[in-house]
Amino acid sequence: MTRKPENMRPYEFSGTGNRLTFGEVRRAFFRTKEGFFVIFGLFFGGIPLIIGGVFLSIVLHEAKLLREGMPAQATIVGKHVSSSDKSTTYRIYYEFTAADGKKYGDDYSTDRKEYYTAEEGGHLEVRYAKDAPFDSAVAGRGSDFSWWVFLFLSVFVAIGGTFLFFGIRGLHRRLRLYGKGLTAWGKNLGIQTDYSMKVNGRPCRVLEFEYTDWTGQKHVCRSAYLSDKTIKHLESMQSVPVVYLPDRPEAADLDLEALGR
Repeated sequence: MTRKPENMRPYEFSGTGNRLTFGEVRRAFFRTKEGFFVIFGLFFGGIPLIIGGVFLSIVLHEAKLLREGMPAQATIVGKHVSSSDKSTTYRIYYEFTAADGKKYGDDYSTDRKEYYTAEEGGHLEVRYAKDAPFDSAVAGRGSDFSWWVFLFLSVFVAIGGTFLFFGIRGLHRRLRLYGKGLTAWGKNLGIQTDYSMKVNGRPCRVLEFEYTDWTGQKHVCRSAYLSDKTIKHLESMQSVPVVYLPDRPEAADLDLEALGR
């Protein structure tokens, strides 16, 4: 027969779970696979999504400028080529006179053929914003941004989004478990190591436990990832507080709030 630790506050065999606390939310994010999935998805998919969004806004702005901008004839005033170990960049500089009588200049990147074909003193058709003549674009040519960049970024967004989807779904279940789950006592079956997940280079550790739900069915489950301090506390306990959902009794967890952890 297992015994309940003497330093634990009164705990019902089964009843409504504790109200969701900040500690439980933090634990769900940083001590579970679902939380890791969300964090990974945000970084792996979120950053490329932001970069892609910036690129897309630039492309759409340039398309609107070419469609609605004021026309002007520009003169090529210079060219520049820069090389590195991996690539070569060709740029053409131009200047034009806007409707206000002032001269404005800009530049754009191009390919090798256009770079060597263009001559200083040659002319270009440009469009510029009426209220901001310094914002201009060359007519009759594509955007500086290649669509393959968006395709490349979309791969990261898709992968990150997949992790984010499953992570959020799992977190919703986990938070519902912590906030609305039933409580019970479980039998401590020992600390186990999960080599599939590592934090700071160390495999994560969980507690394996057995408990009986409100229908009398027994379940063997594993807790969320535990800190060294919590593990040390649990190693001396024969019985542990458990929280579970009646519709998902196989996904129970430790009620660390009952332990004061």
